[in-house]
Amino acid sequence: MVVDFVTGGAEITITVAGVTVYDKYFIAGMTPYGSRVAFGGRTSGTMTTLYLDNISVAYETPTTTPPAPVSFRTFNQKLMNGSFRTVKQTFSFPAAAVIYERVILKLTLAKPADGWDPWDRMMGIYMWNSGNRYEIARFMTPYSKAGSWWIDVTDYQGLLTGSQQMEMWLDSWVSPNGYLITTDFYYYEGDPQYRVLGGANLWIGTPTYGVLTDPTMSSFFTDKNVSIPSNAVKVKLHFMVTGHGQKPNSENAAEFISRGRTVTVNGNTFYNVLWRNDCYLNPCRNQSGTWKYSRAGWAPGDRVWPWDIDITTVVVPGQTSVIDYSADPYYNYTPDTSNNARHWVASQIIYYGTYTRPVTPYISINDGALQQTANAELQVNDSITFSPQPTYYGSWNWTGPNGFTAATRQITLNNIQPDQAGTYTAVYTSSSGTQSTQAHVITVSYWNPTAILNDGFEAGSTLAMNGWTVSSGAAWLVDLTGGNPGKYAYGGGSSSVKANLNSGVISKSTGYVIVGDEMLWLSFDIKRMTTLDFDGAIFAKLYYYDDSSNIVVLGSAEYHENLFASVGWYSVGDVYAVPTAASVGKTLYVSFEGGPSSWNGLSAQQLGIDNVRIRRAVYCDMTDINYDTQVDIEDLMIFCQAWLDVSPDETVDLWPDNIANLNDFLFFSTCWNR
Repeated sequence: MVVDFVTGGAEITITVAGVTVYDKYFIAGMTPYGSRVAFGGRTSGTMTTLYLDNISVAYETPTTTPPAPVSFRTFNQKLMNGSFRTVKQTFSFPAAAVIYERVILKLTLAKPADGWDPWDRMMGIYMWNSGNRYEIARFMTPYSKAGSWWIDVTDYQGLLTGSQQMEMWLDSWVSPNGYLITTDFYYYEGDPQYRVLGGANLWIGTPTYGVLTDPTMSSFFTDKNVSIPSNAVKVKLHFMVTGHGQKPNSENAAEFISRGRTVTVNGNTFYNVLWRNDCYLNPCRNQSGTWKYSRAGWAPGDRVWPWDIDITTVVVPGQTSVIDYSADPYYNYTPDTSNNARHWVASQIIYYGTYTRPVTPYISINDGALQQTANAELQVNDSITFSPQPTYYGSWNWTGPNGFTAATRQITLNNIQPDQAGTYTAVYTSSSGTQSTQAHVITVSYWNPTAILNDGFEAGSTLAMNGWTVSSGAAWLVDLTGGNPGKYAYGGGSSSVKANLNSGVISKSTGYVIVGDEMLWLSFDIKRMTTLDFDGAIFAKLYYYDDSSNIVVLGSAEYHENLFASVGWYSVGDVYAVPTAASVGKTLYVSFEGGPSSWNGLSAQQLGIDNVRIRRAVYCDMTDINYDTQVDIEDLMIFCQAWLDVSPDETVDLWPDNIANLNDFLFFSTCWNR
């Protein structure tokens, strides 16, 4: 016995003495049983000791749990009997946005308040489309018994999406007793090897079997000329045929008569016997009546299994094929006109095309939320995670720059460097062997520094509320007259505070741990608060604490009031800092101290600050203007030439503040010297 777990269940193949009894018999909903190792022992009257040692268990190709199906209920405990033989209703099935690997119909029978219809009844389930009715499932009711049955209707998923009309027919002649019928559909995502292009009805009806002048029903089964679509890669014939009628028909036909049938396609023949001899194995047991007896293609209390024929190799896409169906001869010498020997026939031809599941790209940058995109712009030392979908079945293979390869769905690249920029291609191989490809393109830039701190202050807040520590004796306060946002300003002190970070200072931990190979840039806005000549000053610093808790300044700048001609705001505050080896791994701090060098006792404010920003970037490579992986004389020549242009472009705007100025010269010089 071979059990192959597939989407929606399992396919069972059983072979006895070299004869295949069941070939890929599909059982819906069957899942793997949790494996375990067990041992048993047995002995006779004498005590025996058994030793087990060196036990090993190996597992190959473990089965993963598939995603839960999308479920949709149509008829819910619909009463059917002789008074309600046919029911129709339009339903809004799931949208057709997804190609499902399998669609399962669950049919449930329950006992109504007035009791069971005591007989086994024929039942058909249909979908309507463009005025045509298509049988998607056939069922024979049990003798007075409840149950549920699962039927694979994947071939009809094109009829089971969107707004569609569904019909059920039951050949009952009694009421008010009958059946309560519920139908549920389960849509399983996966990787189908093919997708259904469409299909068409062939022979539909209930021809009389055994007419002496037409013992093969040839007048009903006339040849069909069918045009095969040019894009079909697989073609299947689907026959749902069951025999009905009993004595006094000859040979108790056609329910209890075994006869073969032959299908001919373009001169190629396929043979099958219309007979079901395993009725006694029906899991819907026990029943009343004759449920155990073999029948012509069906069993009481079970779905009807179709005869499917793969005719792909005997048809030519884009051409017309000739299809013929012929039953073996049967002669009914004692026909029962009220219950004639007959075959209930529904048949279709179904076309399939290729299917390749698309790969949907998702990217996360620096552990952020996944975004549905295939492109990303990164900065040096960023991290990126590629997490494409689907997330189940199949296998993955990646290729990328510098010989990069991987064999997992999700990959993460940390500390991105310029040579890792390029295209990362994911190839998804489905469980059916089809492949899909998705390219992911990343660029690595030095030109967009990462924000470490960005403080814009609101009027009415306090320094402490914004995480700033005010040292003893400092007179920093919020200027409530400056509108919203409020402006931090220094309002008093003495010249001595300039040299002492522990007095007259506001400071803040950025929380950023210094990396080393980077440039740190503190920028802020400065406001001259008054026209009085107080020679006020602001001193800005970037620093860290060493292992002895001493302050070590990485960069600083001093701005005096007399630099600014009039009252107003100026976006000129800048501090550049180059981390040292000793600073790597330390936390970065920022501070501002202020005070007039000559204080006349007036309580006026001199200079204020706002919009404190700290940014970082890997800095020396930013001067590799021609991108040849080295900073040399060629970069200097390009920089100088760009600067001499009448309108300097972004080539010399090394810090992207949308202006080429002296700061860019200073920045280039710092990098060049390093």
